[in-house]
Amino acid sequence: MVEKPHFSISDYKGNKYLVIEVASLKETDKYGRSHTVCINKKVKD
Repeated sequence: MVEKPHFSISDYKGNKYLVIEVASLKETDKYGRSHTVCINKKVKD
């Protein structure tokens, strides 16, 4: 069974937002990519 990821959805003034982070890599990877994107996930306490 595959667990469904729980992403951190922020609610601000009635609108919902998915918080992401975009970062540039120090050098391009073997596929020519120069940036990466991360999505915040909720962590169980």
